[in-house]
Amino acid sequence: VQIDHWMADIEILSDDRLETIGRVWITLAIDVYSRMVFGMHIGVDAPSTTTFGMAMICGMTRKDAIAKRYGIEWDNPIAGPCERLAADNAGEFT
Repeated sequence: VQIDHWMADIEILSDDRLETIGRVWITLAIDVYSRMVFGMHIGVDAPSTTTFGMAMICGMTRKDAIAKRYGIEWDNPIAGPCERLAADNAGEFT
């Protein structure tokens, strides 16, 4: 599994749409062997051990409930602990 963060070109607005809350950060964990998304976290929080942990929790759990909630039929067998994790030398990974 390889994991990294990206800032998306999406801005979140307040409920009254007068203020910008911030841009969205995407944390993706990709299974290198199958090229499938292992886990992810999307939020306005900057990369941290929390966003890393949320992406890993998403990866270790089955995604059937999320797919069912959005009416998507798919069999995503990617779940459970990973054998090896590759990341850069960012603070949240060390």
